[in-house]
Amino acid sequence: MNNTLGKKERLKSQKLIGRLFEEGTSIKIFPFRLVYIATEKTFLQSSFSVPKRNFKKAVDRNRIKRLIKEAYRLEKKNVFKTSNYNCAFMITFLGNKEPAFSEVQKKIRELLKLFIETQTRKGVTTSVVEDFVETRGDRIVSVTLIPFCRARTVELDGENLKPNTNHYFFFDNIRVDKYVRPYNATYSQDGGTTVTSN
Repeated sequence: MNNTLGKKERLKSQKLIGRLFEEGTSIKIFPFRLVYIATEKTFLQSSFSVPKRNFKKAVDRNRIKRLIKEAYRLEKKNVFKTSNYNCAFMITFLGNKEPAFSEVQKKIRELLKLFIETQTRKGVTTSVVEDFVETRGDRIVSVTLIPFCRARTVELDGENLKPNTNHYFFFDNIRVDKYVRPYNATYSQDGGTTVTSN
């Protein structure tokens, strides 16, 4: 991977940017957030943004974007040892003060390393390291932790929820709405399948 940031590496497609924010995964190291999505292309595409609500003047936003682009251009070769990442991502600046270049470069390096880690770890880890052995009378019994659990009823109490709003439930980044039932059917629009606050 070279030190340039050519045209083909820049994310310009409005359709892909739309998909990025609808389906993308987000990681954050303050003051930066990186949202990424897998693509069919065999190279990385990147885009950078600075919110208008934090910096009213375009000249300030453009300066920060240039700092981010330059930091990314310098760091990508060091972080991405291979160029076989087929992703598109957008880096957004979340701070409200103009940063120094050294700070931007350090945080971009950390953010890209975190991105690499998320690409190498896949699936749910079920390996258990701890092994407990217990003596019961004349026997030695292994009580090793099991990576699976029996079905349990879990009750959640919510307060000050926004009225007429659907609520979605996740466990280990897996949506589990179909297993969730309201305690009282009056809190549901369809008799128990969608949890809605009144």
